[in-house]
Amino acid sequence: MSQRVFKSASALSLTLTLALLLTSGFVTTANSDANPRSYADGGANPRSYADGDASPRSQADGDASPRSQADGERQLQSLEQSERGVVTTVPAAKRMGTTVPAAKRMGTTVPAAKERDEATATLLPSPTATSPPPTTTPVPPTATPTAIPPAPPPVYVPPSDAPALLTASDVCTDTHGQVSIHHFYSERLRRRMRYRVYLPPCYEKAGRLFPVLYMFHGLNYGDSQWDTLGLDEWVDASIAAGEIPPLIIVMPNGWGIDREPDGGPGSFEEWIVDELLPHVEKSYCAWDAREGRAVGGLSRGAFWALEVAFRHPELFASVGGHSPAVFWDNALPQYNPYYLADDAPDLESLRIHLDVGEGDWLVKWVARFRERLDERGLAYTFSTAPGDHGYAYWHSQIAAYVDFYTAIWPSDWRELPRPTDCVAHPDAPNCRHGLGLGRPCDRALP
Repeated sequence: MSQRVFKSASALSLTLTLALLLTSGFVTTANSDANPRSYADGGANPRSYADGDASPRSQADGDASPRSQADGERQLQSLEQSERGVVTTVPAAKRMGTTVPAAKRMGTTVPAAKERDEATATLLPSPTATSPPPTTTPVPPTATPTAIPPAPPPVYVPPSDAPALLTASDVCTDTHGQVSIHHFYSERLRRRMRYRVYLPPCYEKAGRLFPVLYMFHGLNYGDSQWDTLGLDEWVDASIAAGEIPPLIIVMPNGWGIDREPDGGPGSFEEWIVDELLPHVEKSYCAWDAREGRAVGGLSRGAFWALEVAFRHPELFASVGGHSPAVFWDNALPQYNPYYLADDAPDLESLRIHLDVGEGDWLVKWVARFRERLDERGLAYTFSTAPGDHGYAYWHSQIAAYVDFYTAIWPSDWRELPRPTDCVAHPDAPNCRHGLGLGRPCDRALP
């Protein structure tokens, strides 16, 4: 009898132990973060970090070029034996453990619009006039005055119909824009592609189309690189201060295809031109014209930007190459900006800006690329500053980059284009492509 009681107690104890283990999570996988389906749903690729920003093969110093530095130097030496590249240690990226300094004015409060005080006029009684003392001198008779017709009433001038959209503070009380991440399936690349988008303050209240800046990241990084550098914080503060026009910034994620060949079917260029641009202009209040678009990038992304702009100058008004990794043999000539500078059509219509740090190992390659632009007689701006191929240099140049891209766009919000009413004008160019239906700017149409 005692043995049966002991066995029953042992079984009950084992059952209670298993129940405790199950409830404490030691045996469950339902809430595991490592869901094998998470990558397809926009989560982390097992080969990358959750934000897709850096891969295990990324360099801690922030270098981002389409080939190793040693390969670049060997190519340069083959062209000019007397030159040697300089390898400079650069600071780690922000996500690698180093804090990137905040952008200028980041975190400061932007003063509100000046209050319009109404002056109150107080009517005081006129002082009583004292009558002169009587005089004995006779006063000659005066002539009867001619009647003067009353002055016509002032003509009423109605106020202008245009709202006072001078700056963001005249539109709404928002002082910060919004950054969000989105995905869509690419038929060209046969995969889900991600992009990060910055929308300016008062985006949904202005009823306007905003210029769009496409910014590409460097090798082994992703759509968060420009965000990490403080681009959106700088733009936020500058828009609120009325120093730059409002704009949309699109930061596509090219991680995973940044080492694949440039140009042609299934390339980053094809995805940008054939899919991302139409998607952005269908989904957002984007200025869907050449003069409302600009493209730029750093290092590997600068090569992409120059490739896309040089091959499609009809789509972009401005292009920026920041520390551009432009080599003579890293792509076929028809896709390589190094050779496109020679004979690609209509490059004269582009605004071009190049820059590189004084200690960057790409200095000599940038100089050779500039020589090709000079030989063709193309106009461009160039700047250099202390720094190397890393985050510290690019962060220090954010203000200059933003000034270049926004220089041709109107700062007065009243001058931004209005969206087309696609209900009333279904045959308008953007409406034929399904644009202008359901965007905030379309809901705000008068």
